[in-house]
Amino acid sequence: MGHDVSDVNQIPVLEPVQELEIPNKIIAFNQRGRAQNVKETGLHFFVNDTQFRSVLQQPNKFLEPFSPFPVILTPDISLLEEMPEWLRIQRTHLSRSIGVYYQLRQFKVIPTLRWISISDLDFVLEGLQKHSVVAVGALGNYRDLKLRAIFEGGLNEIVDRLSPKAILVYGSIRPEFHQQLDRRTRVIVHKTYMSEFAQIVKDPEFEEGDLFSKRSASL
Repeated sequence: MGHDVSDVNQIPVLEPVQELEIPNKIIAFNQRGRAQNVKETGLHFFVNDTQFRSVLQQPNKFLEPFSPFPVILTPDISLLEEMPEWLRIQRTHLSRSIGVYYQLRQFKVIPTLRWISISDLDFVLEGLQKHSVVAVGALGNYRDLKLRAIFEGGLNEIVDRLSPKAILVYGSIRPEFHQQLDRRTRVIVHKTYMSEFAQIVKDPEFEEGDLFSKRSASL
């Protein structure tokens, strides 16, 4: 008997993650060696697609390296405007399939949602249950007014359709929009590694050797 899938596009169904299971921090899967408290850290894939190709092709090879981390976000596979819809659906299916693979092996999995138009949400939200936790990446969306409108409109639509308990945002969103969204659901913003690095450098107690003494994990 196969795994449950959605009716329309056969997107694999993920079991919901509850609020109490939300990690305190998230870190890129290929920077996991920098994690200071793995039991409170989730792994994300908000990096260039080429960096997690091996995870998509052979997820079994990462079972042991990922095992100390209680939560995994599904891969943030790029969707491009010039892509036909069937290819965007296929990439969404692949991301969700990787999530199911790890969920069946006792990981808690949070779906990462990506869309290039509001209409994409018709298939992006397939296989997801209401009142769960979802994640989105806000990297570069705010440099283009059109992309910003699609991103913010999409988040409002996600709240309308799923009523999530919480949304994890990797990157940054406008303070006004953050406040608006926070009235409807819990919004948890995680700064990018470079943003955190900038804050460290500005810290008067920062010593140059501190940053580079931390080991980063290889793929």
